[in-house]
Amino acid sequence: MGRFWLVSMLVLSPLAALAGQSDREALKKAVEQLLSQPPLSNARVAMQVESLDDGQVVYSRNPDELLNPASNTKLVTAAAGLLRLGPEYRFTTDYLAEKPLQKGRIGTLYIRGRGDPSVTTERLDGLVADLWHRGVRSVGDLILDDSFFDREEFGPGWEQESSDKAWAAGVGALSLNHNAVAIYITPADRVGGRARVELEPDARDYFAIDNRVTTVRANGRKKLRPHTGPEGERTRIVVEGRIPLRADSMVMYRRVGDPAFYYGQTLRMLLRQRGIKVTGRVKRGPIPQTAVLIQTYDSPELAEIIRDMNKVSSNFIAEMVVKTLGAELKGTPGSWPKGLEVAEDLLAELGIPRGTYVLFFDGGLGAGSEILPELTGVDPYRTAGKAIALAGGELEFAKGALSGFELNQWLADRLPGYVVTSLKALSCGSNRAAARQSSRSIR
Repeated sequence: MGRFWLVSMLVLSPLAALAGQSDREALKKAVEQLLSQPPLSNARVAMQVESLDDGQVVYSRNPDELLNPASNTKLVTAAAGLLRLGPEYRFTTDYLAEKPLQKGRIGTLYIRGRGDPSVTTERLDGLVADLWHRGVRSVGDLILDDSFFDREEFGPGWEQESSDKAWAAGVGALSLNHNAVAIYITPADRVGGRARVELEPDARDYFAIDNRVTTVRANGRKKLRPHTGPEGERTRIVVEGRIPLRADSMVMYRRVGDPAFYYGQTLRMLLRQRGIKVTGRVKRGPIPQTAVLIQTYDSPELAEIIRDMNKVSSNFIAEMVVKTLGAELKGTPGSWPKGLEVAEDLLAELGIPRGTYVLFFDGGLGAGSEILPELTGVDPYRTAGKAIALAGGELEFAKGALSGFELNQWLADRLPGYVVTSLKALSCGSNRAAARQSSRSIR
C-alpha cells in the first residue's frame, strides 16, 4: 500500500510583527521545499495552512482530496464522547442477586456490563474484595449480561486484519484488560526441555494452553510465535518456537475470544482466591427484573478515559466509546451504526454536512474513512484538543510517534521564522501502519 499524509489545518503565526505578502510567499516556498524532501517526497499529501491573523489560506495542496485520516478519527470519537456523554460520564457495572444476601450466600450472582473500557484484573480484584467485606462468602452461578452492546465484537474495516495481537482485540459490554492476555514464556533448566508458559490473568477455566516451545542452547536464536483463537466459550492459546537456555522470560500480548466469558471466568478465579466459594457455572443470560442490586461499580470519568485513548491511540477504547454512544443516545443494544450515527449527527450540527466525508470506522484502522484536510480544523477537533493536551498530545508520525511539542519543533526546524501554534491533525502510513497501538500492561 502507498504511504499517505494528511496534514490538516496547520495554523502558523509569524515570529515577526509583520505578516505581509512577502512573508506568506516565503512560507509557501518553505512548505514546498519541505514536501519535496523525504519522507514526504514520495507520499500523497493533502494539507492546508491558515493564518491566525486573518484566517486566510496561506497554502494548500490537494485540499479537495479525501484521504484516510487514520487514528485521527479518534478525535471525532473523543469530541462526540465529551459533548454527548459529558466529561464526567462514568461507565457502570452492576452486581445483583436473585434475593438479598442471606448468611453470606448469594444463590445467583448477576453481572450487568455497560461497556466499561477501564476494567483491569487489579480493579476486578478490588471489586471482589468489596464483595467480601459486604459479607459475601459463597455464590452459585455467575450470570453475565452483556446485552448493552450487540454481539459484533469487531467493527467495520477489521475484515482486512487477521492479526490476533492485543491491538486487534474485540469489544463487549463486559470486557477486561482491553480484552488481551499476557503470555509469559520462560526457558526450562536444561536444553531440550519444554519451556514454561504462564498467563496473566491465570484464568484456567477460560484458557486452554498448547505449549510447543523448546529450550535450546544458550547461544541459540530465540523465536516465539503465540497464537490465540476462540474455542466455544474459551480461548485456546498455542505457543510455538524456541527460547535459549537461561534467557530472560518473555512476555507477549494477544487478544482473547469471547470478552464476557473472559471477564466472568477471571471473576470466578478471583472470588475463589479471596475465599468466596463458587458452586455454580459461568453463563450468559438476562437479569430478571426482580433481581436485587448489591452494588454498582463506576469507572473513572470519561475525560480521563479519553485522555488514555488519545495517549496510546487505543482502538479498543475508541470502539467501546462509540458503542456506548449508540446505546445511550440511540437505544440498546449499542452498535457500530448507532454510534457512528451519533458522531455524524454531531458533525452536522457543527457545520460539516453528510456527504463531505466518509466516517467508516471510529478508531482509524479501517480503510473506508476519508476526510478533507480543511475539515479537521473545525469544532470537534478543537473540543477534543483539551483531552489531547492533557494526554501529552501524541500523534502518529512516520514510523514512530512524536509528542505535540516534538512535532512543533520538527516543523519549526524546517519552517524558520514561524511558530506552529495549532496542529489540528496529522496522520501517515499505510492502513496497516495506522493501526499500530502500544502494548498494554495487564495487572
